[in-house]
Amino acid sequence: MGALVECSVPVAPGTHLTLDIVGVGPVAGSVRWAQSSRFGMQFDEPFDLSRLTPKREKSSGQPVLRPWYVDRAVGE
Repeated sequence: MGALVECSVPVAPGTHLTLDIVGVGPVAGSVRWAQSSRFGMQFDEPFDLSRLTPKREKSSGQPVLRPWYVDRAVGE
């Protein structure tokens, strides 16, 4: 598993680095290829993609009401 990374600083294949993914934290890996402002990184450890999903906000306990027009058929 890995990532396509855009970076303005040139990075050489074989470079070992740590990518700090917002909301996930540091992920270590090696650069497999580099071309202009992009490079491909292979992670050292398996990466659980569910770590990228937004955290669910806790419910306030208040029910969410459905407006009457949501269930109404079109053209009625």
